[in-house]
Amino acid sequence: PFALNAAKGRVEIQQLDQMGYCVLGPIIYSFLKWLLKQADENKIKDYLFVARDGWFLGQDYDYYVKLLKKAEAPKGHYLAASRRLVSVAAVKTKEDYEEVLRMPYQGTFAQFMQERFNLLIENDKNAEAGISLPADFEKVRQWSVCYREKIEKEIKTERENYKKYLEQFGIDETSAIVDFCYHGTIQYYFQKVLDKTLNGYYFFADISESNPYYKNNMFPCFQSQKDKQAKESELYKKWILLESFLTAPHGMIRYVDENGEFICGKKGKNQEYFDERITINEGVKHFISDMVRSGTERNIEMDAEIIDFIMKYYKCVMDGNSILGTQVKKIFYFDNAMVHTRELNIFE
Repeated sequence: PFALNAAKGRVEIQQLDQMGYCVLGPIIYSFLKWLLKQADENKIKDYLFVARDGWFLGQDYDYYVKLLKKAEAPKGHYLAASRRLVSVAAVKTKEDYEEVLRMPYQGTFAQFMQERFNLLIENDKNAEAGISLPADFEKVRQWSVCYREKIEKEIKTERENYKKYLEQFGIDETSAIVDFCYHGTIQYYFQKVLDKTLNGYYFFADISESNPYYKNNMFPCFQSQKDKQAKESELYKKWILLESFLTAPHGMIRYVDENGEFICGKKGKNQEYFDERITINEGVKHFISDMVRSGTERNIEMDAEIIDFIMKYYKCVMDGNSILGTQVKKIFYFDNAMVHTRELNIFE
């Protein structure tokens, strides 16, 4: 891709493994190296890679640690989590319930009840009525009153099953959450489920006092300490590509059943192109391997200067200074099953 003559001075990325090696590899490698630095400074013994974002990150972390032969590195675990799962499991009071009810959603009332509380409603005059939360909170709250007993039963079952599932990981205050971005909602509700305080490590995050989920234990990699909302972070400005890549082969994890199995929503376009993501991640791992085996790894300190360089490099790639081939662009979609059911290709 760096043979610039044929592409008239622009980097041309036509192959999936090139996308992994040249674009995503430096970012993910830098983040993982930063995680090990954070572990040394904060005495972290376990990293919990959560949500679909953690699928590839957890695998790449294990691969990186194995290459380093760093036996004392924190153990990595891929953990069932999603905003839907942890927020519902964390409901213990009326206020908690109404907080979950207010979370953004667009669709019909019937779709909302199924997605948010696993309830199929029939013969309800409001079933096909469109809703938009949080604006329609009061309307949805009233429509939900007749289902309150079923909702409470579902919440209790999901919380008990989830806490049972989490017991196998031995989570304590030396464990830490690893998530992609931004408000820290999964970390916030996860802590409420366990009644424990854990650090959370992010690519970038809202660490301003205006973020209701921020409790001084969220730490971002790709932003300066002065940039509390990551508005100057180049990764924040172009976050959608990374979000689309960092997914799992399954749909959003809705809850965990009594056997500890993930119950997931339907797969989307990003899952349809998951084999392509595996190929991209092979490129990422190739980059990590080259950094370690060439000895370059030993000469890099994850300081502010290196972080700034990585962000500027990413900006150069994403600001039209590169050509992404059709094979690359066609596989990246934006989806947010917690909020709506629409999917859009991010390059269209």
